[in-house]
Amino acid sequence: RFIYSGSPMAINMAVSIEDFTISERAGEAGDVYFSIELKEYRFHNAKKVKVVSKNTSAASNKSLKSSTKTRPDMRVRPETYTVKKGDTLSKIAKQMLGDSSRWKEIQTLNGLTNIQLKTLQIGTVLKLPKE
Repeated sequence: RFIYSGSPMAINMAVSIEDFTISERAGEAGDVYFSIELKEYRFHNAKKVKVVSKNTSAASNKSLKSSTKTRPDMRVRPETYTVKKGDTLSKIAKQMLGDSSRWKEIQTLNGLTNIQLKTLQIGTVLKLPKE
């Protein structure tokens, strides 16, 4: 953002730097000159479009309704997870199960004590709960 608040006008605009040059001139010790070339940046937003159909027959409405269903999640979840450096049960639950609050399920399933949670060994294979 380039902001200039001097008189007679004020400038406040989004810009990108196109060219920046620094130089010194002989005989002028300590003075540094620079040149900057800016280009105005324009933000682009997607516009919301509402589709209006002229054909209101039952067949066309049926096809529109059937296409709005969400696809089932076909990904196969792994049944185990190997502990890596820096892992905690809540991180594993968030990454593998999508919810960090499910760490207790992993603890129960693997029979881990609270003390073992603090010292999870790298390379330990943990069983993961099924949906």
